[in-house]
Amino acid sequence: MASKAQQQSTGRASQERAGGTRGDAKSYFAKLMAWLHQHKDYPPELKKEKVQGVVVIKFSINQRGEVISASIKTGSGHASLDQAALDMLERANPVPPIPEAMARERLTLAIPVEYSLITR
Repeated sequence: MASKAQQQSTGRASQERAGGTRGDAKSYFAKLMAWLHQHKDYPPELKKEKVQGVVVIKFSINQRGEVISASIKTGSGHASLDQAALDMLERANPVPPIPEAMARERLTLAIPVEYSLITR
């Protein structure tokens, strides 16, 4: 176990008290994006018609990860794709809860959801 002087010089003690490290927000956003991606569905009829685009959805979540509001910030130009992005958010609800280390009661995000026929 590290001595008190070692903890102060490395910052580890304060990180432990905060419940985590600075990387928590970054890892949370990665986890959130992966979770949303698991619930994303490219409607087959839109794929068949080669409808593509990027929808920016704006949504707020509470500490438990429950979606409390959602809207289209920037539409794709195709109402069906915009609706598919909102449907994805509905299927993904609740999302992973906000980590305690972030000390936030609510989080509002705007994320792009890409519908492309080119796979990466």
